[in-house]
Amino acid sequence: MRDELSLREKLAELEHDQWKYWAEHVIDEVDDKRKRRWVKIFKLKYADLSEEDKEADRLWANKVIDLLERERVLW
Repeated sequence: MRDELSLREKLAELEHDQWKYWAEHVIDEVDDKRKRRWVKIFKLKYADLSEEDKEADRLWANKVIDLLERERVLW
């Protein structure tokens, strides 16, 4: 369980980095309210995110873990 938690957090951090990369390329296409929120989040490392934002990234990390388990890459 400890290794899975570590993997989950590493994947969640990677998801945050991927989101930042994507969001930086589409930020000019979003409304001002969203843009203001995103600009605040851009500046943060995963470790400094709110628990709510971390949990959003963890949901995607869980999807990766589930896929790896189904494909028997991780069990």
